[in-house]
This record gives sequence, C-alpha cells and structure tokens, in this order.
Amino acid sequence: MQTIKTPEDHIQLLLEKGYLGQNQKNDWQLGYWCREFTQQYDICRAQALENNRQTRFMMKLIARFNEQLITINFTFRYKYDPVSDSLALASLYAAFGPARKTYYPPRSEDLVPANAVYELLSRADSLHDNKTFFRNLKTQFESQRDPDNDYSPDTAFQDRSKQDLTDLPPRCRTPSFNIPSEIFRQLPNLNHKIKRR
Repeated sequence: MQTIKTPEDHIQLLLEKGYLGQNQKNDWQLGYWCREFTQQYDICRAQALENNRQTRFMMKLIARFNEQLITINFTFRYKYDPVSDSLALASLYAAFGPARKTYYPPRSEDLVPANAVYELLSRADSLHDNKTFFRNLKTQFESQRDPDNDYSPDTAFQDRSKQDLTDLPPRCRTPSFNIPSEIFRQLPNLNHKIKRR
C-alpha cells in the first residue's frame, strides 16, 4: 500500500473508506468539501513552513447512512509535518445522537471504514430506543409532506374566528407563550403579570 502524504491521497482514502461520495446528498457538496480541504491544507502548510514546526487543522463532514435517514457528524484532525513534507490523519471523532467515538489511527492508512463507525454508533444508539432515528424520520416526513395529498386537512388552517375558546383543549387556552397550561399554572408570578393586563 502506498504512503498517504498529500491532500489528494487523503481525499482518495476517504472515498475508498466510504466517508465521501455516496454519503453526500449532491455532487456539489463533495466538490465543495474537497476544495475546502485543499484550502485548509494550503493554509496549514504555509504556517508550518513559516514556523518550522508541525501544525494541525480539522475538517468536519456530515455523512448520511441508511437511505439518507441517519446523519453522522465526523471531525477529521490532520497534522502537517514540514520536515517530512507529509500530511497525516491525527484523529477521527464521530458523533451520532448521544453516541460518540474517537479513533487515533497509528497511520493514515489504518482509518476505520465509515460503515464500521456507523455500525458501532448505531448499536450504541439502540440503547436509547433509536430516538435520533425516529426524530430524523419525522423531520424528513414533515419536510416532504404535501398538504394537497392529505386526505384530512389540518385543523390548524380552519377558520376559528367563530369558535369559542372553551371548545379548545387546555393547551390552546394559554396565552401566547406556547407552553402547556399545566406548566403555565405553576408559574404564579407570570400568571399574576398577565392577569393585570
């Protein structure tokens, strides 16, 4: 296996390990990330050559798994050594919901594949009843929802000007604070200020 020293080698490694490419929504996101990576490398290299010591930079990446429903945040930390004129991966930090994992590969070539990181973090998240997965699923459903295709329109859009407020559930009878009435009643100072108006 070849030694990975240049930014192009690292981008190729990330493609081979599954961090880039298939996990991006669009091709322009991949191009933008690669351009930003090379710019950060150029800045880091210039600082290292000027100071004649190792310098570091980090790159963040959002990758999507499981039919684009699962989002994992990756942070790659790189170090540039001006003596050997080489770029090396110092660490990889991955976060998915409450699950977190940091990897310190001894060599850049030993980077863990993205699918292995996803499997490990999703197993850790299963202890939390997949709250993150279902929250992402609901968000995606709500963003793709088309009211024209709904069989029953939302009651929020119906004309309520003639409706009496006592017909509404207790949550809707609170003032414009958008908090449940049970909690609102527990705030005596706030209740007192509103009654005076």
